[in-house]
Amino acid sequence: MAERGLVARVREEFGVALGRLAPVDALRADWLASADRIAAVLDRADRLGTRLRGRPAELVVCHADPHLGNVLLDGDRAWLIDWDDAVLAPRERDLMFVLGGVLPFRPVTEGEWAEFRAGYGPG
Repeated sequence: MAERGLVARVREEFGVALGRLAPVDALRADWLASADRIAAVLDRADRLGTRLRGRPAELVVCHADPHLGNVLLDGDRAWLIDWDDAVLAPRERDLMFVLGGVLPFRPVTEGEWAEFRAGYGPG
């Protein structure tokens, strides 16, 4: 019964998010107006990528699918479950789930990000 409630909530929030999408013409205008900034970001990413390719990365076990559906709470302890997608990768691999969240209509909050930084430790 609880799962049905969660599914209904996700569907409702997703529907609300879809309703907020800009019409195509407005989106196109925003992209064109931001072309210089987008090009600058792409250029910087290319330069950083070139620099980083020359540095070997330490590989660690990463969950590869960390989200609240894969977390069990037991008192003051949290357990990360469902390791069937685990990979050896740089430790930052799982950061994309923390920085961007898993659901496009439910981004990570500043409080959640602060808690992650406190637990993750210095990079």
